[in-house]
Amino acid sequence: MKKINPATITSYSQFGYVKVPKTIQYECPKCLKMGSIELKANSYQSNHNELLLSKGKCSNCHKTSEFVIANSSDKSKGQNQTATNVYIYDTRGEEHPLDQLKNNENIPRDLIRAFHSALNVYESKDYSATAVMSKRVLESVAKSFIGEESFNQSLTQQFEELPKYVDFSKPMVSLSRLLNGNGEFNKILDLEHEMDDETAELVIDMLEALIEYLFILPQRIENAQKKIEQRISKKNVVRDLQAK
Repeated sequence: MKKINPATITSYSQFGYVKVPKTIQYECPKCLKMGSIELKANSYQSNHNELLLSKGKCSNCHKTSEFVIANSSDKSKGQNQTATNVYIYDTRGEEHPLDQLKNNENIPRDLIRAFHSALNVYESKDYSATAVMSKRVLESVAKSFIGEESFNQSLTQQFEELPKYVDFSKPMVSLSRLLNGNGEFNKILDLEHEMDDETAELVIDMLEALIEYLFILPQRIENAQKKIEQRISKKNVVRDLQAK
């Protein structure tokens, strides 16, 4: 995630009690061209009271990017608040997902091979093979946690069982330990100790990962799920009409 320079926000719209960006001049992460990104008026979604999620479409390639807007929780100013802490989900400069997998020793090799195969057939536009390999990736994900017990289960059953084997709360528990009231990190946050360059960079990395983990990734999965269900529903309607 990258922070948007407030100077590049060219117009605002009203969302509840706060003014939020409407148009941003930015180099699009998808086409890499400088242009205008217009945030959709109906795309703002509130998470708790201080974070908004939105999407914006590039004027050049018409592809959509995701945004996180951190606004003040102080409503005493009424309609005069303006959100300037805006972040765009920009993955440029990061490793390819496959490279990230290869560099992680905790990820099973068969999962990497399955994902590699899924990418290859997707890029070659063989969508039947993409479906087959995507299922194999999902099965490999489940098997890596559940083990041999997953062999006699359906894919649905495997993912229903997954929370029993994966502690999804572990990152938050680890963070709470780091934020121990008497710990050194808490003293840095309270300005009792000085923060050096390397610690500052690590803290920003952690904040980006935290926002992505809690807000971006769940939203991306939910959006993808809804779109898949909508496309399947439309295809079923067309198929039913053609059959009549």
